[in-house]
Amino acid sequence: MKKLLMLLLVVLMTVVLSIPALAAADDLSGLTDTIVTSVNGLLSDKLSRKVTSNDINYDNAFKVYVGVDVFKMETTNISELKNALEAGGYIYEIPLYIDGDTILVDIAKGQPLNNNAEFTEEEKENIIANEGKWQVTAVKYYRNEIVNYATEVSAKIGKVPEGAILVGGLPRFRFAVALIPDENGEVVGLLPLSKISGVEKLQTFKSADQNFYNYKEIKEYINKLPPANPDEAGSFGFLDVEAPDSNHTMTYVAIIVVIILCALTVIFIVYRKKAKIIE
Repeated sequence: MKKLLMLLLVVLMTVVLSIPALAAADDLSGLTDTIVTSVNGLLSDKLSRKVTSNDINYDNAFKVYVGVDVFKMETTNISELKNALEAGGYIYEIPLYIDGDTILVDIAKGQPLNNNAEFTEEEKENIIANEGKWQVTAVKYYRNEIVNYATEVSAKIGKVPEGAILVGGLPRFRFAVALIPDENGEVVGLLPLSKISGVEKLQTFKSADQNFYNYKEIKEYINKLPPANPDEAGSFGFLDVEAPDSNHTMTYVAIIVVIILCALTVIFIVYRKKAKIIE
């Protein structure tokens, strides 16, 4: 059975997904033959037909930032976050649409040789030769599914706010989420774009009239959780953690307590007055 190339990257993507200018800045067209060969070789038993160069549209590529955990950053300003993400590097995800199926091809720059890892001499030579060069790092297949982050975000929240970004590889989320800024450029919402086990525990962070989670509350909650071990089950998702206390529930409890205290105070005052009258 053929294995899909999978590279677990920290994924952060821009939601303003018309990026021909960005793609032009990084000319990926030299990878066309490699993409065709890789996809057909890995997915020959899944696709209804072979992929050709005509199926590749680099204007559809998603620019994907990698290497920065925004939950660890103090700022919620979208411009400041993007500046940090730009410095952290990025990859591209190129979608190919074949008869109702989607193939996402990840393109990343080759990394320096890790001398602490074991490689054959041939593998070492390939790694050194490809350092800093764009190359295919992952091929992901979605049967009977059209994967398009921009349309998915707009379908859930309506018009995509200017400056919104997609962030992936964050603690517990792993895959892409959208960060939603308000009109002042401050991130107010987080929207997961893939199924996450145990995410129903986070409903307390979602308003009834919104399809995204409160960013500041999610960030604070995630940073309080113990670090996840990627080698252990439950390292992604929320199945192994307790649901957070509901702020709304705490508010209602506080209101009830205040009402009870006020009622007791009134009863006490009335009782004291009656006691004085009797005396």
